Amino acid sequence: MAQSFVNRVCVYRGTGPADAYLVRDHLVAHGLRVELRGEHRSGLSGALPTMDTWPALWVVDRHAGRARALIAEWDAASVPDGPDWLCSCGAEVDAHFGECWKCGRSRP
Repeated sequence: MAQSFVNRVCVYRGTGPADAYLVRDHLVAHGLRVELRGEHRSGLSGALPTMDTWPALWVVDRHAGRARALIAEWDAASVPDGPDWLCSCGAEVDAHFGECWKCGRSRP
């Protein structure tokens, strides 16, 4: 019986496991099968070129376009949509946070 070969392509490289897992979960939530490779290589930084230690997301080549479009949507949604804000408790909070790091109040 002939073994079928599925060609996979890398569609995303994260700078660490956290962002790779978040993007992977976003793709999976939209019905794509995603393979995460290299999530445990960070300890090899220095022995390998830095980019080779970053985790990567791989999909079947025919789904690469859709995966890249979903990643672009993810990136656009994660960009802060306003300036940093000042909480009523006096703490300055980065724009992308919806709650104060100091007191937990929601962004006004």
